[in-house]
Amino acid sequence: MVTDKSDLTWQWGNYITLRTEEGKQIIYAHLSKRLVFAGDRVKAGEVIGIEGNTGYSFGSHCHLEVRNKNGKVTKEVNTPVFTEIPNRTGKYKVKEEEDLTREEVLKLIEESKERVWHYWDEIKKDAPWAYAPLKALYENGYFTGASASDLKITQTKLESLVVLARALEGAGIISF
Repeated sequence: MVTDKSDLTWQWGNYITLRTEEGKQIIYAHLSKRLVFAGDRVKAGEVIGIEGNTGYSFGSHCHLEVRNKNGKVTKEVNTPVFTEIPNRTGKYKVKEEEDLTREEVLKLIEESKERVWHYWDEIKKDAPWAYAPLKALYENGYFTGASASDLKITQTKLESLVVLARALEGAGIISF
């Protein structure tokens, strides 16, 4: 992390610069924690840091830049394509501790992934508390799923629909 204000990279806070074999520089900035260090070799898909709000920043995010071998910013950055990380919102858990190990970080990332329910049988088996309320919404035309063969419903949406179903049942509109 650069603290000399005459070097504008101080604005990045905690950052990592990866250099490709072709000489490109990939910069990940404003990180709350770096998990790799100078001289480390990394592979695609390896966790290298945790997004944060360090440096000149107004909220937690990951600033990504791709520069050519001369240090000039390129226009090739399409973050989801470049990183192979989909640009989706979701629930993420954050542990507010400075001394996380790489294994703990990987475990937190895995735990933060939100369940997606695809089929009625999954819900019936793994979330029986949600099956009857959701089925009642479906039968009354309040819920249809993404398609006839795939519900594509997140855990958060499932829970919200169950709350809605209970409210509609309480109002006497549906029953289950």
